[in-house]
Amino acid sequence: MCWVNLATYQDTSPYLLPLTFASHYTLIPLNPEEPNLAAICQLQKNYDKAEILCLQALAILEQQLEENHPNIAFSINNLAEICRVQGKYEQAKQFCLKSLKIMEQNLDKHHPIVAQCISNLANLCQLQGDYHEAELLCLQALKVRELQFSQYHPDVAQSLNNLAYLYQLQGNYDKAESLYLRSLSIYKNLDIDHADVITNLNNLAEFYQAQGKYEKVEPLYLRSLEIKERQSGLEHLDVAQSLNNLAYFYQSQDRYSEATPLYERALRIVEKLLGLSHPNTMTVRGNYARCLRGNR
Repeated sequence: MCWVNLATYQDTSPYLLPLTFASHYTLIPLNPEEPNLAAICQLQKNYDKAEILCLQALAILEQQLEENHPNIAFSINNLAEICRVQGKYEQAKQFCLKSLKIMEQNLDKHHPIVAQCISNLANLCQLQGDYHEAELLCLQALKVRELQFSQYHPDVAQSLNNLAYLYQLQGNYDKAESLYLRSLSIYKNLDIDHADVITNLNNLAEFYQAQGKYEKVEPLYLRSLEIKERQSGLEHLDVAQSLNNLAYFYQSQDRYSEATPLYERALRIVEKLLGLSHPNTMTVRGNYARCLRGNR
């Protein structure tokens, strides 16, 4: 069973496509040879149907397996994810707590999957504004991962990024910057372009932009864009997001001639892939219009 990154998005500006707070969830088919209908429904944003399918899967597992079997915990975690993306944070939190309890009964308390369950729970506490509890859980997940892995493991980097983002939300900027940089240094040492590297780069760029450290922002956005283009191709929605974010940064610096072609490219991508009336298309189009007005 694998844990797949379905990152939680945080709106940090009315004009920026959202940045990410890393968190891992999975949607697991009962039969690995069959298509995962719940995951497909989730990707299509048909959350009601996805929730029904997850409940059906859980009921089958509870009939077939002994109580507190790990697969039941995974299935409960699936339900937590479906609730989370619908904004049902308290319901998702209860599912996460139940999943964590089962995992702790079956696995060592320092097992990586237990750490991931703790990280998921921290994510939900952060979304509910319970920063104190989220911090305790983030620190717990980080401690487990540092014990299980080397200090230069991607999971450790993810925990550092999560904790940094949490400190940023609380205005503890010195701690946030230190942890962001430590997280990024791990990825550099490993020489990998993990999906969470992009999360780290975007979060750090947004952090520096909010701090007015503009000279540090552009290289981070450019690096994020370069990774996305190499991994996903030139006409991918993730590329459009990076183009929009970089263009918005240039626009905020009155560098309209540099922002305009980026907005135009991003707009072509989202119009082609999402359609003319999709909210993200409208966001990019609005940004582009404001850029043109500012350049007059």
